Amino acid sequence: STSVAYDSNVFRLPQAVSDTIYSLGLVAGVDQTIGRQRLYANGILSDTRFVDQKQIDYTRYSFLGGIDWQTVYSLSGTLSYSSKQNLYSFGGTNTIQSTAKNLERQDEVILTGRYGGASLLSLDTSLTHRKLRYSDPTYRFNALEQDSASVGLTYRPRASLTLGSALRYTQGTYALSQDFDRYDLDLTGYWIPTGLSTFNARLSFSKRKSRAADSELDFSGTTGQLNWTYQPTGKLSISTSFSRDSGAESSFIDVGEQQIGGPGDNSVLTNSLAVSPVYALTSKIQLNANL
Repeated sequence: STSVAYDSNVFRLPQAVSDTIYSLGLVAGVDQTIGRQRLYANGILSDTRFVDQKQIDYTRYSFLGGIDWQTVYSLSGTLSYSSKQNLYSFGGTNTIQSTAKNLERQDEVILTGRYGGASLLSLDTSLTHRKLRYSDPTYRFNALEQDSASVGLTYRPRASLTLGSALRYTQGTYALSQDFDRYDLDLTGYWIPTGLSTFNARLSFSKRKSRAADSELDFSGTTGQLNWTYQPTGKLSISTSFSRDSGAESSFIDVGEQQIGGPGDNSVLTNSLAVSPVYALTSKIQLNANL
């Protein structure tokens, strides 16, 4: 893969510094079914270089691997691991005015289980472990380690509609020992109204509380996410996503290759909107864009 980008203000400072960025990468993947199980892995490794600001040239990588498993007794689930490294977005939600090179790394492990298979009603559980780390010591107070667990029921009245509810508990720790607990009641839905559109939504009633004294990051309210995939033609597909969630959650939300939350975002709430069209120029070449 290759890309060329232009940034009018690389460091997001009043004295704008523009630059052109070139990136060249290698992409690889495998998707293999073995009996009832499915193994998959894909990744990209790319070298990114700035024409003028060569001190922040960096290597980006992204990897996702996992297994989808199932048994003959209506038991199924997934186990996946993902890891990403990218250049921290200067400015963003952080007030530090720095021009130093800073690489952010995200790691995530997800384990899910389901009892009931494709039946009308199923019991679903999940465990998630996440980490955010930074190479620049100035930003390390944003480093985050987070664990969450959920249990809920999924109802499928018909093939085109799935409804669910779950209780979710999360505990997290920032580098400065800002430990917190979060409780969510999740209402989810998956709907295919036509052969052209697919909707995937989550509405949550959330409460986050710091374990120390009252914190400005504490909140109680409504969060959620709405994803809409629209394919008007056989060659064109458009993914649209809106998210309203805490900064810690938004940092891990992706639409295709576009991260819609700010990396290292420690805001109380972040509202994000992303639109990502993909057009198949040929059977082997795709053109994509992100807004």
